[in-house]
Amino acid sequence: MLNQIKVTDIELSQGIATIEGLENYEKLQGLVRLFGVPIGYVKVPVKAGKVTDQILSQSILEQHNNQIITHFLQNGLATPSSTKLTKSGGRFEDLLKLSPPEYKGNLPLVSVVICFNDLYGIPAKVSDLIITLNSLQHLDYTNVEILVIDNTADGKAEQSITAQYPHIRYIRELCPGIDWTRNRAILEAKGDIIAYTNSGVLVDSGWIKALVKVFDEDATVMAVTGLVTPAELETEWQILFEKNGGLSRGFDTRRYQIAPGSTIPRVFLRSPEMFGTGFNMAFRRSLFAEIGYFNPALDTDAEVKGNGDIEMFFRIVKEGYALVYEPKALVRHQECRSYSQMRSQIKNNAGICSALLCSAVNYPNERLPILRMGLIKTVSNLVNFLISLFKAKPAPIDLILAEIEGWLVSPISYLTAIGETAEILIEEGFLFVKKSEPITPPPTRKPVVSRAVRLRELNQPIEAIEDAIDYANTRVFVTRDGSAIGYIDIANYYQSISISQLRYALVEKFGLTLLETDTDPNIDFLRADAIAALVQHYTPTQSTKTEESESLPANISVSVVIGTCDRPDDLRKCLRSLIAQTACKIRPVEIIVVDNRPETRSASRVMVEFPDIEFLKEERSGSSYARNAGIAVSTGDIVVTTDDDTIIPPDWLEKLIAPFARPEVMAVTGNVLPAELQTRSQRLFESYGGGGLGRGYKQFEGNREWFDKFHLESVPTWLFGATANSAFRANIFSDPEIGLMDEGLGAGMPSGVGEDTYLFYKVMKAGHTIVYEPSAFVWHTHRRDMAALSSQLYNYSKGGVSYHLTTLINDGDLRALMAILIEMPRWYIQRIIGRILGWTDYPILMVLKEMAGYLAGPWSLWQSRLRVKREGFSEPYIPVDRRLETTNK
Repeated sequence: MLNQIKVTDIELSQGIATIEGLENYEKLQGLVRLFGVPIGYVKVPVKAGKVTDQILSQSILEQHNNQIITHFLQNGLATPSSTKLTKSGGRFEDLLKLSPPEYKGNLPLVSVVICFNDLYGIPAKVSDLIITLNSLQHLDYTNVEILVIDNTADGKAEQSITAQYPHIRYIRELCPGIDWTRNRAILEAKGDIIAYTNSGVLVDSGWIKALVKVFDEDATVMAVTGLVTPAELETEWQILFEKNGGLSRGFDTRRYQIAPGSTIPRVFLRSPEMFGTGFNMAFRRSLFAEIGYFNPALDTDAEVKGNGDIEMFFRIVKEGYALVYEPKALVRHQECRSYSQMRSQIKNNAGICSALLCSAVNYPNERLPILRMGLIKTVSNLVNFLISLFKAKPAPIDLILAEIEGWLVSPISYLTAIGETAEILIEEGFLFVKKSEPITPPPTRKPVVSRAVRLRELNQPIEAIEDAIDYANTRVFVTRDGSAIGYIDIANYYQSISISQLRYALVEKFGLTLLETDTDPNIDFLRADAIAALVQHYTPTQSTKTEESESLPANISVSVVIGTCDRPDDLRKCLRSLIAQTACKIRPVEIIVVDNRPETRSASRVMVEFPDIEFLKEERSGSSYARNAGIAVSTGDIVVTTDDDTIIPPDWLEKLIAPFARPEVMAVTGNVLPAELQTRSQRLFESYGGGGLGRGYKQFEGNREWFDKFHLESVPTWLFGATANSAFRANIFSDPEIGLMDEGLGAGMPSGVGEDTYLFYKVMKAGHTIVYEPSAFVWHTHRRDMAALSSQLYNYSKGGVSYHLTTLINDGDLRALMAILIEMPRWYIQRIIGRILGWTDYPILMVLKEMAGYLAGPWSLWQSRLRVKREGFSEPYIPVDRRLETTNK
């Protein structure tokens, strides 16, 4: 289950403030903006119902310092005083005081078109249309006309529009399909620019002005697409859709243009969706007279529709016009709220195949590249299906099949619809693709490989390059005070080069050196100074800081479960350190000791010294049996596990449970350090796996996203440590997706170990978060003699194989085969080679013993399962409140 994520804007120019009221959310996804310009997302966990200004500031500057620096440099070059910054060596701090110049260009009439269609098999809702119309009332651009093109069967929007929005033009389009809707808008629109969106979309106040600015600054641009961000991430399917790409196309401005008559670059064919989306696109109205209208044949299938936008983008670029993706033109979309909507969306997106087929029909020189790309994409879809079998992705296989279905069905639908739509096209007067002679440069122009050479001085205002239209490329040499500092190459394809193109190219090439008069500046120093300036500028002042509590409320109770196995002296030391915990003075703490070898009575004699500690006996041998017995009777909100051979610092428990302040955290593990390194066996064990039982000194965490990033290799759950130092929310043990520890795994069973790593596996697979907190450490006494160490490592190898086989059998995770057949043998071979070459002193005989355990793994797991079948499973964990209900009854 993926928990809710709060979506909000964070405007840097207004300061960074603590965001509260987030009790129902797991994370915050903030759209970081600088003077309204989207910079990127920042994703931070919610703690105690809020995200503090310190955490936000730190996260934003860590993740987006480069983008922020870039935008300030572009602002600096765009201001009238930019020459002062570049002439005498300006400081980056000076840029922080600058606001972007106000737009003072042309304000042409813009026709805003809202397409009101049934999409993805979901009936259109008037309420969604009203949401979009209301958002348009807040535009900071007034020279607009708004058209609602109603393409529903019953014209359901007419009454609401005419009654509530009399200033809006309402138009019915009876031919079903969103491309018919778009074409009707072209015929009806009066504006020089037509901006399209859909019902259910919330437009940003600066949306139209950002689109107009691109058209006004560059007359060669014929189409602009913009950023689409999620309006909410409240359902599991919305979060999953966004995680798998969503509708966003990134935060960098991109220009798409090729020389007339040349072929489309491979990168465009590989990912044609990178052009943008029909939810946010605008065109010069004159364009359609040149290249034709949207092709409705791409939009007739009830299941796969809406790919006319991609085909139009392809056509624009193919005809030699410029298309710009401008993230400043921002809208928000209420993405897939349900599984059915998500499935339909994914299937529709895969229908892009029909758009490419249409392009191949219209442009013969693109047929071979499109065919090649189509084959690659088909193979890729099949590979994705196979990967889904490996459980490498959270999406159900059904969603993968929906994508494959859309990819295969859409071209068939398109071919069958061509004849049907052709007659209507003629009747309606639409021109699908204007059949003209191939565009070729005039004879007076230079060859495509020609290059103009121009000069721009930084100490002069930047001006457009208007005299390079006879050249496909232009090299612009850049000087400061007459001295050349470098050059930029721009592919202008026989077009003029706008001021904005020059600014983007200058910042991309020279960056912070634009502010430095030194001919050989130290880039690292400049960057360090700029980041320091950002930290000083955006770090909240002391007066606004609030201390963030990492501790849990005192009413959260804890149960500590210790399994013991005939180690009385170790048990005594462990219990003495436990009762000295500072947590015992803060919150309710119960300690439960489970004797897993009761026939020796050694533990019973020790427990006489600790009458306040609960003592249980579990006669079935196995650490999982013992821990499960303790967990079943525990009453704490959090269950902590440790071993009897650990010694625990006084503040261990409070540090270990602190991350549970975050609601999405379901498990926490800590570091395990050696209590002594006196014998060779102890020193060898500490070198085993790079640190024995320790997992390093840096906090990290894993969740479903981390779990899924391992596509063809096993999930390394062992990186989180072991149940010698771990804590869990008690309610996970009653979760059917998780449950108690697997009795067939763990010490005391033929399988050896693996119960802890498999429990971590199930926690993350269920969509929860595990945190490794190294400050919560315990001291562990390693085996003191070589025979004991050899037996331990033999069991580790058996347990490794048993763990992987369990994920394969119980969870269908085929990545386990990669671990068993490749990863583990490779690990043994590498260590033997390392010993032969003298890279390590780890004994080869010890590695051979581990390999023997590896070979015995499958048989040992089978024996463990038979034993559990004979001796029975543990009693299930029943939540405390339900136990009380049962008792009362």
